[in-house]
Amino acid sequence: MKQLYFLYFFLLLSFLVPAQTKLTIVQRGQKFGIDEIKIERFSNQKFITYPAKDSVTIEFDNKFADLYTFRFYSSSHLIYEFQAWLDTGNPKLIISKGKDTPIEIGAIEKSPITDRARKFAVAFKDLAHGADSAKVNEFMLETYKQNLNTPLSFYVGEFYYNYNKSSTSNYLHLNALESLQKRDLKQSLFYAMMLRRRFTFTEQKFFDYFKRNQFVHLFSSSKINAFDSTKVNILLFLSDPTTESIKSLQDFYSHIHKLDVRTFNILIAVDEKSATEWKGKMTNDGVAKIVVPGKELQQETTFLPITKFYFIKPSKRIIGYYDTMQDILKEAGLL
Repeated sequence: MKQLYFLYFFLLLSFLVPAQTKLTIVQRGQKFGIDEIKIERFSNQKFITYPAKDSVTIEFDNKFADLYTFRFYSSSHLIYEFQAWLDTGNPKLIISKGKDTPIEIGAIEKSPITDRARKFAVAFKDLAHGADSAKVNEFMLETYKQNLNTPLSFYVGEFYYNYNKSSTSNYLHLNALESLQKRDLKQSLFYAMMLRRRFTFTEQKFFDYFKRNQFVHLFSSSKINAFDSTKVNILLFLSDPTTESIKSLQDFYSHIHKLDVRTFNILIAVDEKSATEWKGKMTNDGVAKIVVPGKELQQETTFLPITKFYFIKPSKRIIGYYDTMQDILKEAGLL
Protein backbone atom coordinates (compact mmCIF):
# COMPACT_ATOMS: atom_id res chain seq x y z
CA MET A 1 0.00 0.00 0.00
CA LYS A 2 2.84 2.34 0.93
CA GLN A 3 4.53 1.66 -2.44
CA LEU A 4 1.33 2.55 -4.30
CA TYR A 5 1.07 5.77 -2.31
CA PHE A 6 4.60 6.82 -3.26
CA LEU A 7 3.97 5.89 -6.89
CA TYR A 8 0.83 8.02 -6.90
CA PHE A 9 2.70 10.89 -5.24
CA PHE A 10 5.51 10.67 -7.82
CA LEU A 11 3.04 10.70 -10.72
CA LEU A 12 1.23 13.66 -9.21
CA LEU A 13 4.49 15.59 -8.96
CA SER A 14 5.31 14.79 -12.57
CA PHE A 15 2.09 16.48 -13.67
CA LEU A 16 2.84 19.52 -11.55
CA VAL A 17 6.27 20.11 -13.13
CA PRO A 18 5.87 23.28 -15.23
CA ALA A 19 6.90 23.37 -18.87
CA GLN A 20 10.41 24.73 -19.29
CA THR A 21 9.82 25.81 -22.90
CA LYS A 22 6.73 27.36 -24.48
CA LEU A 23 7.37 27.61 -28.20
CA THR A 24 5.07 29.78 -30.31
CA ILE A 25 4.93 29.40 -34.10
CA VAL A 26 3.18 32.22 -35.95
CA GLN A 27 2.21 32.45 -39.63
CA ARG A 28 2.63 36.10 -40.47
CA GLY A 29 1.00 38.06 -43.25
CA GLN A 30 -0.93 35.36 -45.12
CA LYS A 31 -2.11 31.75 -45.16
CA PHE A 32 0.48 29.24 -46.36
CA GLY A 33 -1.69 26.14 -46.52
CA ILE A 34 0.22 24.42 -43.72
CA ASP A 35 -1.75 21.46 -42.36
CA GLU A 36 0.63 20.08 -39.79
CA ILE A 37 4.04 20.59 -38.23
CA LYS A 38 6.37 17.82 -37.12
CA ILE A 39 8.94 18.74 -34.49
CA GLU A 40 11.89 16.74 -33.19
CA ARG A 41 14.09 17.71 -30.26
CA PHE A 42 17.56 16.26 -30.60
CA SER A 43 17.48 15.20 -26.95
CA ASN A 44 14.59 12.78 -27.49
CA GLN A 45 15.13 11.74 -31.14
CA LYS A 46 11.42 11.52 -31.94
CA PHE A 47 9.17 13.55 -34.24
CA ILE A 48 5.84 14.65 -32.76
CA THR A 49 3.07 15.92 -35.02
CA TYR A 50 1.07 19.08 -34.22
CA PRO A 51 -1.89 20.57 -36.13
CA ALA A 52 -1.04 23.89 -37.77
CA LYS A 53 -2.84 27.13 -36.93
CA ASP A 54 -2.23 30.80 -37.55
CA SER A 55 -0.58 30.77 -34.14
CA VAL A 56 0.23 27.65 -32.15
CA THR A 57 1.94 27.32 -28.77
CA ILE A 58 3.67 24.05 -27.90
CA GLU A 59 5.05 23.17 -24.47
CA PHE A 60 8.21 21.13 -23.86
CA ASP A 61 9.65 19.94 -20.56
CA ASN A 62 13.35 20.22 -21.43
CA LYS A 63 15.44 22.03 -18.82
CA PHE A 64 18.11 23.16 -21.26
CA ALA A 65 18.36 24.59 -24.75
CA ASP A 66 18.04 22.02 -27.52
CA LEU A 67 18.49 21.54 -31.25
CA TYR A 68 15.11 21.36 -32.99
CA THR A 69 14.12 20.08 -36.42
CA PHE A 70 10.88 21.40 -37.95
CA ARG A 71 9.00 19.87 -40.88
CA PHE A 72 6.07 21.72 -42.39
CA TYR A 73 3.45 19.86 -44.42
CA SER A 74 0.70 20.94 -46.80
CA SER A 75 -1.76 18.31 -48.06
CA SER A 76 0.54 15.62 -46.64
CA HIS A 77 3.51 16.92 -48.66
CA LEU A 78 6.67 18.19 -47.02
CA ILE A 79 7.10 21.80 -48.14
CA TYR A 80 9.86 23.01 -45.82
CA GLU A 81 12.38 21.66 -43.31
CA PHE A 82 14.37 23.76 -40.88
CA GLN A 83 16.76 23.15 -37.99
CA ALA A 84 17.68 25.57 -35.21
CA TRP A 85 18.91 25.77 -31.64
CA LEU A 86 16.27 27.22 -29.30
CA ASP A 87 16.53 28.46 -25.74
CA THR A 88 14.15 27.45 -22.99
CA GLY A 89 11.59 30.06 -21.97
CA ASN A 90 9.32 31.50 -24.64
CA PRO A 91 11.00 31.35 -28.06
CA LYS A 92 8.93 32.44 -31.04
CA LEU A 93 9.22 31.37 -34.70
CA ILE A 94 7.79 33.66 -37.39
CA ILE A 95 6.84 31.94 -40.67
CA SER A 96 6.92 34.10 -43.79
CA LYS A 97 6.90 33.62 -47.56
CA GLY A 98 10.13 32.14 -48.86
CA LYS A 99 12.21 33.35 -51.80
CA ASP A 100 12.99 29.94 -53.27
CA THR A 101 10.69 27.84 -51.07
CA PRO A 102 6.96 28.10 -50.27
CA ILE A 103 7.78 29.31 -46.77
CA GLU A 104 10.77 30.15 -44.60
CA ILE A 105 11.49 31.06 -40.98
CA GLY A 106 11.49 34.83 -41.21
CA ALA A 107 12.67 35.41 -37.65
CA ILE A 108 13.29 33.69 -34.34
CA GLU A 109 12.63 35.79 -31.26
CA LYS A 110 13.47 35.39 -27.55
CA SER A 111 16.18 32.82 -28.22
CA PRO A 112 19.73 34.26 -28.12
CA ILE A 113 21.31 30.82 -28.49
CA THR A 114 19.89 30.56 -32.03
CA ASP A 115 22.08 33.37 -33.31
CA ARG A 116 25.14 32.16 -31.38
CA ALA A 117 24.83 28.69 -32.91
CA ARG A 118 24.37 30.10 -36.41
CA LYS A 119 27.39 32.40 -36.08
CA PHE A 120 29.53 29.51 -34.83
CA ALA A 121 28.58 27.33 -37.81
CA VAL A 122 29.33 30.09 -40.33
CA ALA A 123 32.60 31.19 -38.72
CA PHE A 124 33.87 27.63 -38.23
CA LYS A 125 33.24 26.82 -41.90
CA ASP A 126 35.17 29.91 -43.00
CA LEU A 127 38.07 29.42 -40.58
CA ALA A 128 38.43 25.67 -41.16
CA HIS A 129 39.23 26.28 -44.83
CA GLY A 130 42.34 28.20 -43.81
CA ALA A 131 45.68 26.80 -42.72
CA ASP A 132 45.86 28.49 -39.31
CA SER A 133 44.76 25.68 -36.97
CA ALA A 134 45.78 27.69 -33.88
CA LYS A 135 43.27 30.36 -34.84
CA VAL A 136 40.53 27.76 -35.38
CA ASN A 137 41.23 26.19 -31.98
CA GLU A 138 41.27 29.56 -30.24
CA PHE A 139 37.89 30.38 -31.80
CA MET A 140 36.34 27.05 -30.74
CA LEU A 141 37.65 27.27 -27.18
CA GLU A 142 36.35 30.81 -26.82
CA THR A 143 32.94 29.77 -28.20
CA TYR A 144 32.87 26.84 -25.78
CA LYS A 145 33.53 29.17 -22.84
CA GLN A 146 30.91 31.67 -24.01
CA ASN A 147 28.32 28.87 -24.00
CA LEU A 148 29.24 27.16 -20.73
CA ASN A 149 26.30 25.47 -19.00
CA THR A 150 24.37 25.09 -22.22
CA PRO A 151 24.36 22.00 -24.46
CA LEU A 152 25.70 24.18 -27.27
CA SER A 153 29.10 24.10 -25.55
CA PHE A 154 29.18 20.28 -25.90
CA TYR A 155 28.16 20.63 -29.55
CA VAL A 156 31.14 22.94 -30.08
CA GLY A 157 33.31 20.55 -28.06
CA GLU A 158 32.51 17.71 -30.44
CA PHE A 159 33.75 19.85 -33.34
CA TYR A 160 36.90 20.64 -31.35
CA TYR A 161 37.76 17.01 -30.64
CA ASN A 162 37.10 15.96 -34.22
CA TYR A 163 39.17 18.84 -35.63
CA ASN A 164 42.13 17.90 -33.39
CA LYS A 165 41.96 14.13 -33.90
CA SER A 166 45.50 14.18 -35.33
CA SER A 167 46.79 16.41 -32.52
CA THR A 168 45.18 14.95 -29.41
CA SER A 169 47.56 16.85 -27.13
CA ASN A 170 45.28 19.83 -27.85
CA TYR A 171 42.48 17.97 -26.08
CA LEU A 172 43.97 19.08 -22.77
CA HIS A 173 42.87 22.68 -23.35
CA LEU A 174 39.21 21.72 -23.63
CA ASN A 175 39.37 18.99 -20.98
CA ALA A 176 40.48 21.60 -18.46
CA LEU A 177 37.17 23.47 -18.88
CA GLU A 178 34.95 20.51 -18.02
CA SER A 179 34.84 21.20 -14.29
CA LEU A 180 33.12 24.53 -15.05
CA GLN A 181 30.01 22.78 -16.37
CA LYS A 182 26.97 22.07 -14.19
CA ARG A 183 26.70 18.42 -13.18
CA ASP A 184 23.06 17.95 -14.21
CA LEU A 185 23.83 19.33 -17.67
CA LYS A 186 26.04 16.30 -18.24
CA GLN A 187 22.90 14.17 -18.58
CA SER A 188 22.54 15.82 -22.00
CA LEU A 189 22.84 13.67 -25.10
CA PHE A 190 25.19 16.32 -26.48
CA TYR A 191 27.61 15.64 -23.62
CA ALA A 192 27.55 11.92 -24.39
CA MET A 193 28.24 12.62 -28.07
CA MET A 194 31.13 14.95 -27.26
CA LEU A 195 32.72 12.34 -25.00
CA ARG A 196 32.20 9.61 -27.57
CA ARG A 197 34.04 11.75 -30.14
CA ARG A 198 36.88 12.34 -27.70
CA PHE A 199 37.07 8.70 -26.59
CA THR A 200 37.19 7.53 -30.21
CA PHE A 201 40.65 9.06 -30.57
CA THR A 202 42.05 8.63 -27.05
CA GLU A 203 40.53 5.54 -25.42
CA GLN A 204 43.22 3.26 -26.83
CA LYS A 205 45.89 5.44 -25.21
CA PHE A 206 44.07 5.31 -21.89
CA PHE A 207 43.61 1.54 -21.96
CA ASP A 208 47.18 0.90 -23.15
CA TYR A 209 48.62 3.11 -20.40
CA PHE A 210 47.00 0.99 -17.69
CA LYS A 211 47.63 -2.27 -19.58
CA ARG A 212 51.35 -1.87 -20.28
CA ASN A 213 52.33 -0.48 -16.86
CA GLN A 214 52.45 -2.10 -13.47
CA PHE A 215 51.55 0.11 -10.55
CA VAL A 216 52.64 0.21 -6.93
CA HIS A 217 49.99 -1.11 -4.54
CA LEU A 218 48.84 1.60 -2.14
CA PHE A 219 49.47 -0.64 0.91
CA SER A 220 52.71 -2.34 -0.15
CA SER A 221 55.78 -1.89 -2.34
CA SER A 222 54.70 -4.65 -4.71
CA LYS A 223 53.61 -3.79 -8.24
CA ILE A 224 50.37 -5.09 -9.72
CA ASN A 225 48.56 -5.05 -13.05
CA ALA A 226 45.57 -2.75 -13.40
CA PHE A 227 43.17 -3.71 -16.19
CA ASP A 228 41.82 -7.13 -17.06
CA SER A 229 41.17 -7.35 -20.82
CA THR A 230 38.64 -10.19 -20.32
CA LYS A 231 36.34 -8.21 -18.01
CA VAL A 232 34.55 -4.90 -17.74
CA ASN A 233 36.91 -2.64 -15.81
CA ILE A 234 35.37 -0.30 -13.24
CA LEU A 235 37.95 2.27 -12.16
CA LEU A 236 37.53 4.95 -9.53
CA PHE A 237 40.29 7.51 -10.00
CA LEU A 238 40.81 9.73 -6.96
CA SER A 239 42.67 13.04 -7.15
CA ASP A 240 43.01 15.24 -4.05
CA PRO A 241 41.09 14.09 -0.94
CA THR A 242 38.51 16.87 -1.08
CA THR A 243 35.05 16.57 0.47
CA GLU A 244 33.61 15.64 -2.92
CA SER A 245 36.30 13.02 -3.59
CA ILE A 246 35.73 11.43 -0.19
CA LYS A 247 32.00 11.28 -0.96
CA SER A 248 32.86 9.53 -4.25
CA LEU A 249 34.88 6.94 -2.33
CA GLN A 250 31.95 6.35 0.06
CA ASP A 251 29.61 6.12 -2.92
CA PHE A 252 31.92 3.53 -4.47
CA TYR A 253 31.94 1.29 -1.41
CA SER A 254 28.19 1.53 -0.89
CA HIS A 255 27.54 0.03 -4.34
CA ILE A 256 30.37 -2.31 -5.33
CA HIS A 257 28.62 -5.30 -3.75
CA LYS A 258 26.22 -5.13 -6.72
CA LEU A 259 29.05 -5.88 -9.17
CA ASP A 260 29.87 -9.54 -9.81
CA VAL A 261 33.67 -9.98 -9.73
CA ARG A 262 33.35 -12.72 -12.36
CA THR A 263 32.26 -10.03 -14.81
CA PHE A 264 33.80 -6.87 -13.42
CA ASN A 265 37.38 -5.96 -12.52
CA ILE A 266 37.08 -3.36 -9.77
CA LEU A 267 39.91 -1.09 -8.70
CA ILE A 268 40.78 2.25 -7.17
CA ALA A 269 43.58 4.46 -8.49
CA VAL A 270 44.90 7.37 -6.42
CA ASP A 271 46.99 10.22 -7.73
CA GLU A 272 50.60 9.81 -6.68
CA LYS A 273 50.78 13.30 -5.16
CA SER A 274 47.96 12.48 -2.70
CA ALA A 275 48.76 8.81 -2.07
CA THR A 276 49.83 9.27 1.57
CA GLU A 277 46.64 11.15 2.45
CA TRP A 278 44.43 8.57 0.75
CA LYS A 279 46.22 5.71 2.46
CA GLY A 280 45.17 7.18 5.79
CA LYS A 281 41.53 7.19 4.69
CA MET A 282 41.33 3.59 3.41
CA THR A 283 41.93 0.05 4.60
CA ASN A 284 43.72 -2.78 2.83
CA ASP A 285 40.58 -4.72 1.93
CA GLY A 286 39.77 -6.89 -1.09
CA VAL A 287 39.62 -4.01 -3.59
CA ALA A 288 42.84 -3.43 -5.57
CA LYS A 289 44.32 0.02 -4.92
CA ILE A 290 47.06 1.41 -7.12
CA VAL A 291 49.15 4.58 -7.16
CA VAL A 292 49.17 6.40 -10.53
CA PRO A 293 51.36 9.38 -11.50
CA GLY A 294 48.67 11.92 -12.39
CA LYS A 295 50.91 14.16 -14.52
CA GLU A 296 52.17 11.20 -16.53
CA LEU A 297 48.60 9.95 -17.05
CA GLN A 298 47.62 13.35 -18.40
CA GLN A 299 50.65 13.68 -20.69
CA GLU A 300 50.30 10.20 -22.19
CA THR A 301 46.51 9.92 -22.48
CA THR A 302 45.16 13.55 -22.34
CA PHE A 303 42.81 12.47 -19.50
CA LEU A 304 42.94 14.86 -16.57
CA PRO A 305 43.78 13.26 -13.20
CA ILE A 306 40.45 14.25 -11.61
CA THR A 307 38.07 12.17 -9.51
CA LYS A 308 35.90 10.12 -11.88
CA PHE A 309 34.28 6.71 -12.24
CA TYR A 310 35.36 4.96 -15.47
CA PHE A 311 33.49 2.19 -17.29
CA ILE A 312 35.76 0.32 -19.72
CA LYS A 313 34.58 -2.62 -21.81
CA PRO A 314 36.79 -5.65 -22.63
CA SER A 315 36.91 -4.35 -26.21
CA LYS A 316 39.09 -1.51 -24.81
CA ARG A 317 36.28 0.97 -25.29
CA ILE A 318 35.72 3.63 -22.67
CA ILE A 319 31.94 3.75 -22.54
CA GLY A 320 32.02 6.80 -20.31
CA TYR A 321 33.28 8.46 -17.17
CA TYR A 322 30.90 9.57 -14.51
CA ASP A 323 30.45 11.45 -11.25
CA THR A 324 28.53 8.72 -9.37
CA MET A 325 28.44 4.95 -8.99
CA GLN A 326 24.76 5.09 -9.82
CA ASP A 327 25.73 6.08 -13.36
CA ILE A 328 28.09 3.09 -13.49
CA LEU A 329 25.32 0.72 -12.36
CA LYS A 330 22.98 2.15 -15.00
CA GLU A 331 25.64 1.57 -17.66
CA ALA A 332 26.04 -1.99 -16.39
CA GLY A 333 22.28 -2.57 -16.63
CA LEU A 334 21.96 -3.05 -12.87
CA LEU A 335 19.55 -0.17 -12.25
